[in-house]
Amino acid sequence: MKSEDRIPGRGKLFSIIDKVLQLSSGEGRTDVTVSAYWQGNTRWFRNRIGMSSNRTDYRVTIRRIIDRGAGTVSMNQTDEQSVLSAVKFAEWKAVTERKDQKPQDFPVELPENRDSDSYVWGEATANYDFIDSGKIVRITCQRAEDLDLITAGSVECTSFSAAYYFYDETTRKENRNFTRVTRSDLSITARHPQGLGSGWGGISDVDFARINEETIASKAFDRCLASMNPVRVEPGRYTAILESQAVADMIGKLLFASEPVMDRASAEWQPGARGPHPFYLGYDEAARLHRSKLGLKVFDARVNVWHDPLDPELGVTGFTASDVGIKKVSYVENGVLRSLSYERRYSVNRLEANENNVHRMSFRMSGGSLTIEEMIDSTERGFLVTRFSDGSISDSSSLAASGLTRDGLWLIENGKIKSAVRNFRTLESPFFILNNLDQLGLPEKVFTKTVQNSTDINRIGALYTKNFAPQIIVPPLKVLDFSFTATIDAV
Repeated sequence: MKSEDRIPGRGKLFSIIDKVLQLSSGEGRTDVTVSAYWQGNTRWFRNRIGMSSNRTDYRVTIRRIIDRGAGTVSMNQTDEQSVLSAVKFAEWKAVTERKDQKPQDFPVELPENRDSDSYVWGEATANYDFIDSGKIVRITCQRAEDLDLITAGSVECTSFSAAYYFYDETTRKENRNFTRVTRSDLSITARHPQGLGSGWGGISDVDFARINEETIASKAFDRCLASMNPVRVEPGRYTAILESQAVADMIGKLLFASEPVMDRASAEWQPGARGPHPFYLGYDEAARLHRSKLGLKVFDARVNVWHDPLDPELGVTGFTASDVGIKKVSYVENGVLRSLSYERRYSVNRLEANENNVHRMSFRMSGGSLTIEEMIDSTERGFLVTRFSDGSISDSSSLAASGLTRDGLWLIENGKIKSAVRNFRTLESPFFILNNLDQLGLPEKVFTKTVQNSTDINRIGALYTKNFAPQIIVPPLKVLDFSFTATIDAV
């Protein structure tokens, strides 16, 4: 099936917007977002396909601003009667729920429409035939059976398009923007039938054509076989070489992809019952203000973290929201905290600027030139960690989080991998990790969890728009004194 048969293009979406504008009463202002998505996936368990799905849906969000009130209505119907009912309901809400003061609306500087969306659009993803996923499953499961292993995994492709209409009362201009993006994920887990070993491989990318399923499967099988018959090692603090996926699991999810953590307003507000915000500095008696740690060194000087919508490897260029610009944002420069997220209202009221810096969850972290093998060669004693799971924050001020090692943990002695090791429970903070670095490796793209349901996917097309799904590029890290708190029997 061709991509245009799965999700509508510019013309179709703007025809719906024009329908909304025609059916509006004419009084006040109308903002409209129309989005559509297609998502297909195949999942298998124990060498057998367990689920396959193919879903499409629309999302129409209408905001009517009349006099001193605003009303917003969302729906997934596009016929004229449904659109008319939604418009009238939004107008009714705007009139009946009007406040004493007109809703504060700030002029929005929309990015120019781009002629090319090649960075974020992959034809192989948009046109993916899920009959082919059956071939991937069959070949993977056959290889697993030949090795006396069992596998589980998923293949998922998503394509999304959105059109946005906004009337800027300041410039008296109509703003129309259109974008489309794709997303693909492949994840494969291999296990021994008796639970003697486990291995994993996965990757996320805009274009499925860049995903090599044979490489991912081989990685899962090789690590499963290498992790057989693990030995038990006493817990404690050890040197840990964290592969890129482990770094993303520990740092990406807990720090840079977590909006409350990176929220500037929260970091500059008095701490609540749960304790201080991790980037909260304290109260400035002279200025009578709560201060954040902006401008202070918070990580190792080799750490740089940034979000760049024009970075083709991050794949976020084509999807800029109605209120999110295309400016590069540097969160950390040489270990110094340079930026935190904030909404447009905060920017206007507190920073005397008209910009938005929210929902930029895709990021890139600087690294070094070392390979994993070179890191192992220089390690006298420590562990090689494939990835983490079940991370949960235990302390909000330090972001100390518990978790489990998964799918491959190996003991390193005298620069060589000595044996597989039983998994550990961990308790560590991203702040400790990024301040106790020994070596940084070559950055690489990792597997990141995509949007899982239609509600979240369609929220992308709402007035407050997020990146379609985070893309993360981070290096492997060699960390000193990493805390492994307890051994576990789970493989």
